[in-house]
Amino acid sequence: MTVALVAATFVGLCVAVELVGRLAPIGPELLRKLAHMSSAALAAALPLVLTFPEIALLGVVFAGVMAVSMRVRLFGAIHDVSRTTYGEVCFPLGIAALAVACPTMPAFAYGVLVLGLGDGLAALLGERFGRRVVPLVRTRKTLWGSGAFMGTCFVLGLLVLGATGLPPLYAVLAAGAMAIALTPVELFLTYGLDNLLLPTMAGLLVTGL
Repeated sequence: MTVALVAATFVGLCVAVELVGRLAPIGPELLRKLAHMSSAALAAALPLVLTFPEIALLGVVFAGVMAVSMRVRLFGAIHDVSRTTYGEVCFPLGIAALAVACPTMPAFAYGVLVLGLGDGLAALLGERFGRRVVPLVRTRKTLWGSGAFMGTCFVLGLLVLGATGLPPLYAVLAAGAMAIALTPVELFLTYGLDNLLLPTMAGLLVTGL
């Protein structure tokens, strides 16, 4: 019953995004990122109500739902962006992989929030303020966006590692190291593949501390 309620909650979120996209003058990129961030915020709390195997199964199921939706345009507001991306499919698959590889609350929460908040804020701030693209990288990602991602990873790392009881200085150094290690992954991976790899990489970094 709990799995069904959680699944219904995420379906309801998709429906809400679709309605907002049809009724409000919000650009598709902004709407997509807001859906991305709100889904991650909900997903980060899943270990409080589901087991990690249940989370992994739910992620795989939703990846299938998103794949079908891309083909039949079921949730057009989520898919209607000008660039080629498979992020909406990779997003739940990334969470499923994280649940299998890092079945602890600190590692799971960090991985999901890095994916949702870090990547989401990087896109929003990069699009709003970014003028210079990152040199030597064949993408449109900007210095503002990459800086926002690194800063978000650092703050999230401090919060998660601080909650585990690590000494403050060690937590600061570890959070900084994790942010530096994850930023190139977000920078170089395109087509939504960062959604697949970032959560597990972030979770494994926390697990290794």
